[in-house]
Amino acid sequence: MICVLPAAAVLYFGVVAPLVLRFNRASIPDFPDCAGHPPPVVEYLKATYSQAMDQPASDEAVGKLGMAFHAHDFYDAAAACYKRAEELNPNEWRWTYYTSLLNEGLGNTKAVIEALKIVVEKQPACSMAWFRLGNSYMKAQSFQDADHAFRQVLQLPEETSPIIAGVRVPANGAFPLKAYAILQLARTLFLQKHLADARSLLAEVIGANTRFGPAQRLLGDVYYEMGEEEEAANWRKRADDLDSYVPPADVLYEALVLCSRNTDFITRQINIAMRWSNYEWTVALLNHILAYDPHNGEALTSKINVLLDTHKIDELGPLVVAYGEQFKSDEQALLEMAKYLRRWGQYDATVTLLKRILTRNPRNVEAHVEYVRLMKMFWQYDKGIQYCTDFLATDPQNAPIRVELVDLLIQTGELDKAEEELKAEQRLYPDVETASMMLGRMARKKGDAGNAVRHFQRALAANPRKSAIQLELGKYLLELRRWNDAAKHWQKALQASPNNIDFAGQYALLLAACPDASVRDGKKALEISARIKPLKKQTFEQDIRCATAIAAAYAEMQQYDNALSVAREYLELSENYGKTEYIGQMQAFVKLFESRKPYRL
Repeated sequence: MICVLPAAAVLYFGVVAPLVLRFNRASIPDFPDCAGHPPPVVEYLKATYSQAMDQPASDEAVGKLGMAFHAHDFYDAAAACYKRAEELNPNEWRWTYYTSLLNEGLGNTKAVIEALKIVVEKQPACSMAWFRLGNSYMKAQSFQDADHAFRQVLQLPEETSPIIAGVRVPANGAFPLKAYAILQLARTLFLQKHLADARSLLAEVIGANTRFGPAQRLLGDVYYEMGEEEEAANWRKRADDLDSYVPPADVLYEALVLCSRNTDFITRQINIAMRWSNYEWTVALLNHILAYDPHNGEALTSKINVLLDTHKIDELGPLVVAYGEQFKSDEQALLEMAKYLRRWGQYDATVTLLKRILTRNPRNVEAHVEYVRLMKMFWQYDKGIQYCTDFLATDPQNAPIRVELVDLLIQTGELDKAEEELKAEQRLYPDVETASMMLGRMARKKGDAGNAVRHFQRALAANPRKSAIQLELGKYLLELRRWNDAAKHWQKALQASPNNIDFAGQYALLLAACPDASVRDGKKALEISARIKPLKKQTFEQDIRCATAIAAAYAEMQQYDNALSVAREYLELSENYGKTEYIGQMQAFVKLFESRKPYRL
C-alpha cells in the first residue's frame, strides 16, 4: 500500500495532469490575428490569453478571455470561450448571458431567446435577463411571452451597483429598469391595438419619470391611433425636447465595457453615460481610457467637459495644462477648447490656451477675437479697446477685430467713435446682419427705441435662426415694457424653433413674471419650465437664464419652496463660479421667495 500511493501520484502528475492540461489548453481557441489593432488592445488580449492558458480549467479565466475577445469584436473566439467556460462550470449562468449578448449583437434573435431562457432558469432573479428576453420575444412577435417577461421584471427588486475591478458599475441608468419594462409592456399592447391599456401604462410611467422621452413619444403614437391628433402632436413635441432612447443600465454589459481597450467603443458608452447624467460612471470610463492611453486628447476633452458640467472647477487647471500640451501643434483644437472655456466663464483656463495659440501663431485672428470677448465678458472694456486699437495699428484691414472694437465702444458709450469704426468695417466687409446689430445697439444706447427695434428686426431678417439676435431683441422688448410685443416675439421665435431652450426659457419667464396680468399665465409658464428644467444647458449663462424662468414660474404658482430651492442652488453655483453679476440677483430671489412673494419683471 505504501508503494502504491507514490506510484499513483507519479502516474497522475507525470501522465494524467499533463494530458488534462493539454486538453484544457486545446479547448481554448487560437490567438486571433490582431493586425491593425492599436497596441493597448493587443497587449491586453495577449495578457488575458496568457492568464487563460495558465489556468485553462478555470471558467473565470476562460470566460474573461471570452469577454476580452467579445469587447474587441472577435466573435467566433469569444463564442468558443463562453462555450468552454459553460462546460467548465455549468452552474455559472454569466457565460450564457454573455453568449446572448454576443448573439444579440449579431442579430440572431432565436439564439438570444434560447440562451436567455437558460439564464432565467438558472438565475430567475436576473432582471436584465428577463428584460432582454422580453425584447427578443417582441422582435419575434411572441407578445404573450414578451408580456410575461416584462412583468417578471416588475416583480423583482432593483439591482445594486457592484464594484468590478475597482470601479463602481452602475445598476441604474437614466431611468429605473422597471420604467423600461412598463414602456415595453405598453409597446406590446400598442402593437396589439390595445390602445386604452397602453395609454394607461404610459401615463403611469411618465408620471413617475417626467424626462422619459420614449414613453412620451409612444404616448403620442397611441393618441394618434386613437384619432386624437392634437394631443398626439403635444406629446410628440414634448418628446422632441428629450432623448429619443437611452438604453437601461446593465451591470454585466458594463463589466464587458471595462474589458475593452477600443477607445471608439468606450467613447460611445461615455456618450450614453452623459445622456444618463451619470457623471461617476463617465469619469470612471474616462479614467479607464487614460489608464491605457494617458495622452488621449478626446478623453482629456471629455473630462474637462464633465468637470464643467459637475462644477468641479478646482480640478480643471492641471487638465487644461495637459490638454494644451497634448494639442500644442493643433491650433484649431486649442481654439475650440478656449471658446468652450470662455463660454463657461473660465478666465484663467481660457487665457492659458489662448496664450499657447498666440505664442505659436501671433496672427491667429480668431484667438485674438476670443481674447477680446473674454475681456468683454469680465467687463474689461478699456483693456479690450486698447487691445483692439493696438492690433488694428498693425493690421487696419482686420474686420473681425474692428467689429469687436465697435461693440466695446458702444458698451462704454463712445458712440461717435463706434459709428466711425463701423463705417470703416463696412467698407472692408459689408455685412447686413453685423451692421444692423451694431446700429441697433447704438440706437439702444441713445435711447432711440424705434430705430433700435427696426435695426434688430433687420438683423433678424438677415439671419432669422440666430439665437443671439432673437435673445437681444426679446430682452430689449422686455426692457421697453412692451409686454404684448415681447410675447408675440417669443411665440414667433418658438414657431420657427420649437425646441430652442433659450426661447422657451425667455417665454416662460415672461408668462411667469409679466406685470401685465393679461399676458401672465403661470400654469403655462410652469408647463414650459417642466420641459426645459431637465435639458442639458450649454453654458452657465444659459443654465441660469433657465433657472430664473423656472424659479419665477414656481413662485407664480405659489410653489415657494420649489422656487427657493432653485434660487438657493443657483446662488451657490454663482458663488462657486465667481459670477458676481448673478450673485446679487439670486440673493434677491431668495429674499423675495422667503417672503412668499412672486417675481415681477
